[in-house]
Amino acid sequence: MNISKSKILSTIAATTLSVVLSLSSASASDRLPTHEELRDALRDVVGTEINGGSGFHFYAVVVDRDGVVRRVVFSGENRGDQFPIARAVVAAKASTVNGLSLSNFVVSTSQLTSVVQANGVFQDLQDVPKLNDVIYEGPARLYGTKRDPMIGHIVGGATSLGGAVALYNDDGEVIGGLGIGGESQPCADHVAVWIMRDRFGLDNLAPGIGGSPTGDDNIIHDLDENGVSASGLGTPECSPLSTELAARLPFDFPIGPELGAFNAGSPPLLGGSDDDDRDNDRDDD
Repeated sequence: MNISKSKILSTIAATTLSVVLSLSSASASDRLPTHEELRDALRDVVGTEINGGSGFHFYAVVVDRDGVVRRVVFSGENRGDQFPIARAVVAAKASTVNGLSLSNFVVSTSQLTSVVQANGVFQDLQDVPKLNDVIYEGPARLYGTKRDPMIGHIVGGATSLGGAVALYNDDGEVIGGLGIGGESQPCADHVAVWIMRDRFGLDNLAPGIGGSPTGDDNIIHDLDENGVSASGLGTPECSPLSTELAARLPFDFPIGPELGAFNAGSPPLLGGSDDDDRDNDRDDD
């Protein structure tokens, strides 16, 4: 049987395209936000009226399910616009929620304040090995860029500071963790990171697997006059505004495929270009 070369090439091309499209479709919900997507979303949650804090800038870190750092960004014009310490703390936040969340169990770092105390469920959390030294490697001019020295490494660490949530794909599976920090209070960090996760469409945790009154990983303020949490997952209030904003999160930005008010009328921020050359991609000293 004689088959022309052009027909063979045509068949191979069609098959290859079919496979690529199939793989792309299958993995779309597992894809972590790009550097540009993460940075743009981070910039959009800066501000007292949005998160209840003082309007300070943030660092953000994304780790994958294996705890490997995949993204590091900051919201300011340059790395000096954020508290420098935030970069290391945020990496530990992202590692913590990824390491403590499952398809049938979820916590945010804001829910760990009480459980890391004596006799708490995670009282030994502070014994987790400290951050890998790679977090302190330079050059510092690359911090928060696509060539941040942390990227591609497991930095580890653990913290109970609020500002991190696990990332869930469309199948309710954990695919990593997102941590942010830099505000004057961890409650504001929590409000901001919840909104970001909703924006990415990576908040598909199963209803009821979290310990908050709405069955998710929202921050809980239920400490009595002695500082004891009724749920065991509570944390002190930071400010009236951040408390009010946090209470509205499950309703304004509900978990699941629905897009919150912040996203009304627009699709999740996935599919952006990696060749954006705005400010914090530069290698300026």
